Amino acid sequence: MKKEQKTIIIVDDNPVTQQMLTKLLKNNNYHVISCLSGEEFLNTMKQSRPDAILMDIILPDADGRDLVKTLQNNNVIGHTAIIFTSNTVNIIEDKGYEVIDISGKLYRTFAKPLHSQKLLSVIKKEINRTTQGGQLPEKIIKDKEGSALMMIIIALAIIALIFVYTRKSETDGTSNFMQPQKLETKKYKNVIESTKEIIRDAEATRDVQF
Repeated sequence: MKKEQKTIIIVDDNPVTQQMLTKLLKNNNYHVISCLSGEEFLNTMKQSRPDAILMDIILPDADGRDLVKTLQNNNVIGHTAIIFTSNTVNIIEDKGYEVIDISGKLYRTFAKPLHSQKLLSVIKKEINRTTQGGQLPEKIIKDKEGSALMMIIIALAIIALIFVYTRKSETDGTSNFMQPQKLETKKYKNVIESTKEIIRDAEATRDVQF
C-alpha cells in the first residue's frame, strides 16, 4: 500500500532555495507547493491546508513572522507544523534548538544554508508533534528559557554601567574612556528604553506557558 503523501508549503523568494528544497522533499515522498512571496502564500492558504510550512523570515513583501501571526489571528493554522528558515540565525551557532516566539507559541528555526538530513528529521517530528498535540523537546524549552535569562542579565548590566558612570561624572567631574558626561541626555534615554524593551521581551519569553 502506497504511503500517503504529506503536503509542505515552501515560502521563500530565492529560486535556488526553492529548487533545492523541492527536490529534497519530493525525493522523500512529500507533496510540495512553492510560494515566492507573502501574498502568494496567503492566497495559497485560502485553498490548502498543508501538513507543514517552511517559512522564510525575510520576504520581499512581508515578514514571515507577521504571516504566521496572521494565520494565528484567523485560526487557520490548525495542526500545521511551521518551521522558520533564516539568514539571520548564525549557522555556526545553530545547534537545532533555536526557536521563534510568536504570540506565546514557539516555532523551530533553522539557519541557511539548511542541513538537509536534520531538516528532514525535524519536519517529520514536527508534523507528528503538531498532529498529536505534543510539546517541544525539553532541551529546546530549557535553551529558550536560558537565553531569556541571559538577555535579562545583560540588560541589567547595561543599565548598571550607565548609572555608575553617570553618577561618577556628576559627583567628581572625572573623565573616563566612556566619557559619559559628553553624551546627550536623549541618547541615555534611548539606550535605557531599548534595554527595558529587551527585558520585557525576555520576560515575555520566560513566562510562556507550555
